[in-house]
Amino acid sequence: MMSSNTVACHLHSLPVDGLVALLSASVSLADLYAFIRASPLLYEVFLKSKTAILLEICSRDEGPVIRDYVAFSLTAPLDWYTEAYRSEALEAVQRYQGLPPGRNATMGITEDQVIAIIQFQRTVQFFLNLYAATRLAVLEAIRGQPAAAAIAAPLSREEHQRVSQALVRHQVFTRIHPEPDRRHSADAPIRSGFFGLFASWEMEQISTAHAFVFSVHRAYAACTPRPERRLYTHKAVPVFEGEDEYLHNVIDMGMLRHKILSAAAFDSGLMQKMRVYLQGEADKPVKTRCLFNVLTAGEHFPKTKLLEPLPDGAPHSFLVRQEKQKEAIKVRDALYLREDARAPLVACTSTGEPPFGWVDALQGLDCHRWGEDLPRCAPNGTTVRRQMDVLENVARWRWLGFVFWDKGRIELAKASEGQFKTGWLTEVWD
Repeated sequence: MMSSNTVACHLHSLPVDGLVALLSASVSLADLYAFIRASPLLYEVFLKSKTAILLEICSRDEGPVIRDYVAFSLTAPLDWYTEAYRSEALEAVQRYQGLPPGRNATMGITEDQVIAIIQFQRTVQFFLNLYAATRLAVLEAIRGQPAAAAIAAPLSREEHQRVSQALVRHQVFTRIHPEPDRRHSADAPIRSGFFGLFASWEMEQISTAHAFVFSVHRAYAACTPRPERRLYTHKAVPVFEGEDEYLHNVIDMGMLRHKILSAAAFDSGLMQKMRVYLQGEADKPVKTRCLFNVLTAGEHFPKTKLLEPLPDGAPHSFLVRQEKQKEAIKVRDALYLREDARAPLVACTSTGEPPFGWVDALQGLDCHRWGEDLPRCAPNGTTVRRQMDVLENVARWRWLGFVFWDKGRIELAKASEGQFKTGWLTEVWD
């Protein structure tokens, strides 16, 4: 029998934090609708206050990332193999571009979009927590006492927003451009349209986020061996036999998170094993791969591997290629000259402005390169060994997250990694 002291507690009478927690814990649209409809009053409030609830859910992600969350909710996964793909992809890019900044992007948002954002925000938080745990652990280890606690301190609001924003933008891109290796000329307007939405330092953040998501997938594959999930090697990348599980696990962060958590329910040590795997990448950062080749560097910049002139005695069949290389060198040098002539960048704390790590590494240079093109081409006569060392250093600094951290964390990391100082990225060949 119910105690006389028991007081009925209606769903809508719960604190806001409790309601948000229940919303976030729902695993399907049906769950969320059932929760909202369990209380007519709550459902009415939800209908009238969609934007307020969204901002409460993403309270740590206000500012530019709110716009990116809305873009995610508006962008359905596209199928490259349909006739309408290119027009749909271009429309998605234009729709993204047309969203107003900040909270204004939430105007007219629907209930379904709010629910989709609530669900995806949980996925972003999962990857963000894993990124912070693995990177900060390595930073703490290399720093040593007495500043280890400071360099491994919890992420600031701005750092949280930078990582979240990069993860959301990565997911939007994989929805618009679902084919990892496509470099078809007809797709160029789609890629250039998406890349053109962001500054180079933002594209570096997206590229870094993509490499991390792919690493998480590789860690999951390496730490969950099962007979029915045999691995084979293709281009040194583990792939699952069977349907398109491998591809979809990487381009759908929500699916990958679900598979990891499902496996962790049976293996309590899975997350720790994955963290160890991911932290181990710090010692071999050059081997950290990406699935989407088009996200590793901008296509507007001539590929550095093709720029070295051929020997004078090269066979006639190479003459055309040699002429193309000479032209590429001219384009490359012209890009460098334009960068040098631009006004220097100034580091800002806002997530919508260049981060300190980017500006400090380039000593204010308004660089319009990112990814594998970030370090300028090696001078003539540079040895292969020296080139490998430079690529290793740049890859390590990228792996450590230099485009995400605040000034204090960057300065501590620079003090720990002696080869890095202000302007290190513009002087890698010195």
